[in-house]
Amino acid sequence: MTWHIAKTLDMVESAFGRPQRMAANASIQSTNQRLRFAHFHYHEVVKELAAYRASALSDRMVIDVAFSQDDDERCNYYAFMERIGAHAVACVQSIHAIADLLAASVFVGLNLNAKGKTVDEHSITFGVTLERLATDPLYANVETLLKALRADVSFQHVDALSNKSKHSSIVRPMLNEDLTGERSDRFEIRFESFERKGVLYPQAAIADVLAPAYELASRTTVDVGNELTKILS
Repeated sequence: MTWHIAKTLDMVESAFGRPQRMAANASIQSTNQRLRFAHFHYHEVVKELAAYRASALSDRMVIDVAFSQDDDERCNYYAFMERIGAHAVACVQSIHAIADLLAASVFVGLNLNAKGKTVDEHSITFGVTLERLATDPLYANVETLLKALRADVSFQHVDALSNKSKHSSIVRPMLNEDLTGERSDRFEIRFESFERKGVLYPQAAIADVLAPAYELASRTTVDVGNELTKILS
């Protein structure tokens, strides 16, 4: 499925005027841009791992290069992990931002300021959007879609990763090696286990955390967009 954004924006403009269209478009395009950013950073992690595995690991163990007596080899390993960390954290932050940007798109696209006290642009939050959506049964499907995004297990993991890294400490990606031969991929990038607000998040491969969260965020964006078109029509 696709979302015909121009059609939605035409309806926003018809209902609420040109400035409202421009404001809605800014939030919608930012949502899509965050999706593209997340896609880029995730695949950079995949490419970085493939390149490093081919050039530096081959039949060697991770511990051999991480604690190598060769300064260049050891430095290359830590430079590689630095790049992995930068892309992984950026991917997390972009996926995490999608929920708030999508909520802002809904708030402006449906002119939810008309449903109560005027909310300044910088005060539009996910929670405020849900409160306004709850005032009209016409918005029930959009409210359900947004709630389902935030309630998803993988998205909650991303939410915790992003907030932990922003407010407390970065949850470092690590290069994990399977020495049993039981895993299809001998090397994989994982997020360390961490605790956030009393909840323990186990160590997990980034593919198992970021991929499902990204797919859900992408699908939800399209579904919400199509619901906006239905409502405005």
